[in-house]
Amino acid sequence: MSVVEEIKQKLDIVEVISQYGVPLKKAGRTFKACCPFHPEKTPSFIVNPDRQSWHCFGACSTGGDAFAFVMRWEKVEFGQALRLLAERAGVSIPDRLQEQNRDEPAGRLYEVNEAASLYYHHLLRSSNAGETARRYLEGRAISPKTTEEWQLGYSPPGWDDLFQYLNKKGYNVDDMAAAGVLVEKEGKGGYDRFRHRLVFPIFNRQGRVIGFGARALDDSHPKYLNSPQTALFDKSRALYGIHRAHGAIRKLDQAVIVEGYMDVLMAHQSGYDNVVASLGTALTQGQVEQFRGLTKNLILALDADAAGQEATLRGLAVAQETMERRVVYAPARSGRTAVVRREEEYAEIKIAVPAVGKDPDEVLREDPALWDKALAEARPVVDYLLGVVSSRTDRSGPRGKRAMVESILPFIAEIKSPVSRESYIGRLAGITGVSEKDLGNELAALMRPAVKDTRPVKSQPQASGPSGDCEEDYCLSLLLRHPDLRPHGLDLNAEFFSDSENRQIYQTWIDRQDADQVCESVGEHLKPRLDSLMIPGHPDPEPGRLVAFFEDCRAQLEQKRLKEQIRQLGILQQEAEMGGEQGPDRELASQLEAEELALNARLMASYRARTSLRAGRKSGLPQQPGGSGG
Repeated sequence: MSVVEEIKQKLDIVEVISQYGVPLKKAGRTFKACCPFHPEKTPSFIVNPDRQSWHCFGACSTGGDAFAFVMRWEKVEFGQALRLLAERAGVSIPDRLQEQNRDEPAGRLYEVNEAASLYYHHLLRSSNAGETARRYLEGRAISPKTTEEWQLGYSPPGWDDLFQYLNKKGYNVDDMAAAGVLVEKEGKGGYDRFRHRLVFPIFNRQGRVIGFGARALDDSHPKYLNSPQTALFDKSRALYGIHRAHGAIRKLDQAVIVEGYMDVLMAHQSGYDNVVASLGTALTQGQVEQFRGLTKNLILALDADAAGQEATLRGLAVAQETMERRVVYAPARSGRTAVVRREEEYAEIKIAVPAVGKDPDEVLREDPALWDKALAEARPVVDYLLGVVSSRTDRSGPRGKRAMVESILPFIAEIKSPVSRESYIGRLAGITGVSEKDLGNELAALMRPAVKDTRPVKSQPQASGPSGDCEEDYCLSLLLRHPDLRPHGLDLNAEFFSDSENRQIYQTWIDRQDADQVCESVGEHLKPRLDSLMIPGHPDPEPGRLVAFFEDCRAQLEQKRLKEQIRQLGILQQEAEMGGEQGPDRELASQLEAEELALNARLMASYRARTSLRAGRKSGLPQQPGGSGG
């Protein structure tokens, strides 16, 4: 039995959800309550103890098992939900995984990093050689408490001081090189990567050391040096301070992003706990994705010099693309069978402009009121761009005007309000001298949805479909084993995966480029499931038919989920009509009937679309056993 299954065996979902303060009331064989994730008057949140699952048939239109509930409530990833539920169930994850993790590379690297961090920290606090680093921190107004809390350290000038220390601890050259603290030399062992530097341990969200940043304390170059890419550390995904900031970000519903280590330290020391750093680089897609589940509100407060502005502009492009508006579909709340389209702005991005010529840590040291003012007056993206781009662009000729339009118009296209878009178009026209009509036409072209290629796929010999009855396993297996399917799998609804392990692997796949990166990123508790998915149990179709085959698998998966939801709604509706001790709940029964009609409409639409697609291809794709007919 896996750790996940053991936890499910020991915990009851009704008790888990009730412990979070959700007032569940018995309704036949199920329990109901007003959904804890959105305001409502009529209960639409149903918990089924027989299936150990929950579902919101209201605005959320989502559900899952106990892991899915904890992830949504706590706004944490699967690994953290696993630890929380394991603690409640009395399942010791470290004990269960200790033997298999002992020789795992990731576990070994964590040990090396944590041992190195403690070594550096001890030298900063106690050694004579660390006096230079202590004076530097004192000059930057970093308190002893901050030094302790963030485990700052000092790396000595010797070429093998850390190596000798870690070697005595039982770690070899390969361990240290893999962790990035040792620079390996061919045939000659290696030497310490960080020498005579102030060291900043970089933690992941769970508070484990994944790498280091180090600042030179003399004229050495580079001024700042980071760990290289390792199995644990990826500079393009790491955020300095996320381990201490994620709670405040979630609580305040806002994240402030700065550039440097000192900016983060001074911000937290001054009481601004929702601040993280992008490690001195422009924001990357991997870094922006770390905020999903924490907040939709980002404030970029980078350095005020030209390089800082350039980094801000690059960061805006990444943030806008990554945290873009998403379209979700929800069943209509009335008795109609239509499906309503609901848009959500995934993020609001603003720019805070610090005092001219001063970094955030300088502003915080000298006058925190200026920092408060900068955050309060943070400007929307387009306002900031209009100022910055116009100041650095020669608009006297057509080339400069074109450059400015191309820089700003894509951001205007992302604005939801037509009134705001029109206002910005007017301002852009006034600055560039390009007519509002021409700008409006270009904007319309940008906002026009791309037309999909609907040409029929040429008929090919029928491919063998999978045997077995687990459609979601096979669909996920295809995505993991065939990188060419990535564009087609990115918009797959994660709710189709009823199993929390499959859902977490899929969500990890969304954030990673290939199966190898997924394997490096998932916890040990998911490795057995991942291994099974990577082994094809059945022959795949020919390469030319792979996309069409996957689309058919996805349609079957969607239909299976819809039919299961309809079946559950039928049971719940019958129970509501029969009632319990307090009699029939006609309001709930009516609501469930409307939801069932809406789901039936979606199911029929899916059948028609799939049948039409097959007819257009004039080829019959194989049915997966247990799949829907269509």
